[in-house]
Order: sequence, then structure tokens, then C-alpha cells
Amino acid sequence: MKMWTLSFVVVCGFLGATPAGAQSFRVVADGQGEVILPNTMGHLLVETNAPNSRVFVNGTFRGVAVPNQPLMLFRVGVGKVGLKVVADGFGAFEKDVELQTDKWRLVVASLEKVMPIQKVNRGDGVGPFGKMVPVKELNIWMDQYEVSNAQFAQFLNAVGNQTEGALPWFDEEGDGVGIVVQNGQFIPGNGLDHHPVAFVTWFGAQAYCEWAGKRLPTEREWVSACQGSDGRMYPWGNDLNTVPANIQGEQDGFVQTAPVGQFLTGASPVGALDMAGNVWEWTASDDVGRAGWHVTRGGGWNDTGFVTACVNRAVHSATTHRMDVGFRCVRRFDYPSVVQNK
Repeated sequence: MKMWTLSFVVVCGFLGATPAGAQSFRVVADGQGEVILPNTMGHLLVETNAPNSRVFVNGTFRGVAVPNQPLMLFRVGVGKVGLKVVADGFGAFEKDVELQTDKWRLVVASLEKVMPIQKVNRGDGVGPFGKMVPVKELNIWMDQYEVSNAQFAQFLNAVGNQTEGALPWFDEEGDGVGIVVQNGQFIPGNGLDHHPVAFVTWFGAQAYCEWAGKRLPTEREWVSACQGSDGRMYPWGNDLNTVPANIQGEQDGFVQTAPVGQFLTGASPVGALDMAGNVWEWTASDDVGRAGWHVTRGGGWNDTGFVTACVNRAVHSATTHRMDVGFRCVRRFDYPSVVQNK
């Protein structure tokens, strides 16, 4: 139980110095702690998790609260009052609070961090987050390429490498990681700007897509973009004799990941590239019956050609960091395509 022990003297309604023998009181989490003051109003103690939180009561600014330093508001009123707490970069906290005469009420204002959503120019089709191709039968646009190290580094610099599910979105210390920290900034490793980002949790992939004004594809959407309307086995067709994809072995010219969009003849029917090989791709879909586990599709650079078939799938915990798992995003079809050259 959280508890603060406070000592003070009220003189003519003002907080004065604390002499010996001054009355003490406790404010506890259930709001039952109290002290008798020479007035007939209730008092409010506001705790927050956000820095420089501005506190308003019934629309009037009453002070600033910071983490680990609750704001004490004396003689606020009696009955129901409207409390609002706001902080830059966080969603507002609003609550109606019932105050009683000469009693203290503790309110813990837990504010949720809000990621800045990037503005995308949807008028002429040009935006900063890569070319998208239409999946007309499902009314969505899909990223033509897997999200790159350069794109994900831009995201990390904007919002930070947040922790979700007890682990950071991006594993900065992964063996072979494609993004490094230099002078406090996330930058792609040498020559890895256009390689697909990996070592990203499902939470991190979802957060990036939302930040870019998109979302992760469902499993159905991903498979439809891979197979097209003819139900082919691989994005390029049914032939596995020649594999236009970055898969196991070095015969394709790459030991691990390849820059996105290298294998043009491996395009899916909708024009999406690298849907087979390079990195597995997170989807929005849960694994049925396994809470916290999500489906990945497409196979990676260390898999055989058969594994990369459109119909094959794998499942991973949402907090998984793997060197062969990345992602791409989709957007509803009622937005114009956001396109630019890679």
C-alpha cells in the first residue's frame, strides 16, 4: 500500500512551518487517511507517472505534478469535482472525484504515452514510408518492400526504443543487428540501410505500423498478397527449380539478409517483393489457443525454398527478437497509395 506521512500547520488557510507536536496524518491508496483542518472543504493529492503533469480542477489550473512527488491541493471543495491531468506526449487523464469535508482523497493519474503519428501526403501519392501496392480483392494497400533498417531507425529516433511485454521493441544488442546507436541516435549499420529490419518484437512491429499511419496485415491478407487469385505455391509461381529469393545458402549472393527488392522476378501477383525469404514477417493474427503468440509468414534467409511457400507459417511469442524476423505494413484501400522509389 502506498503511503505518505505529512506534517503541517494551517494558518488562515495557508500552509505554514511545522512546529514540534504538529498534527500528522496519513494519505493511503484507498483515500481513507484524513486530518481535521480548520475549514469545511475536502483536499486532493494527485500522483502521476508523467513529467511536468499539469493538473486542472473544474477547468482551473491548480499546479504541476511530477513522478514520485504528488501534488497537494488544499481546500478543493466538497462533492464531485472534475479532475484533469495533461502532459506533453501523453494522453489526458480525466476523472470525476468525490470529495468529503476535511478529508483527503488520493488520485493516481496514470497517463498513457502517445506516439506521434506521422503525416503522410495522400494527395499526390508521395510519402516517406515506401511504395505500396494494391491488394484489390481485400481493399488494402500493402508495402511493396519489407520495412528497412533506415525506416525503423527513423521511428526509433522519433519515439524511442520502448519496452512492451517486459522487453524492448528492438534488441540493440542482437548478434548481427542492423541498427546501432551512435551519439544517442539510432542509425543503420554500415551498408545496411536498405536491408530489412530484424530483432523486432511483434509489439515493435505493430507500433511502427501505427506510427506510419498503417497496421500489420492479418494472416489472410498476407497470404492473399502472396498467392494472388490463382492459389500459387510461391509468390512467383509453382516452380522451385529456380528460386528468385534470398533463402538458405550463398548461391543467391547473400549470406544473411539482402537489401529489400533485390529479386524482382520473385514478385507476387500484386507486385510485393521478398514475400519469400529474406526475413519472416509478423502478422496481426494470433495463434489460435495461444495467447501472446503471433503468426509469421514467408520464411527467411536461413530457410529452404519449400519453407518459404505462401501456405507455410510459423508462430512466435510477441516478445521474440530474431535475426530472421521482420515485417511489412498495410493500409485500408480507401486511402490513395503512398509511393516513392526505394
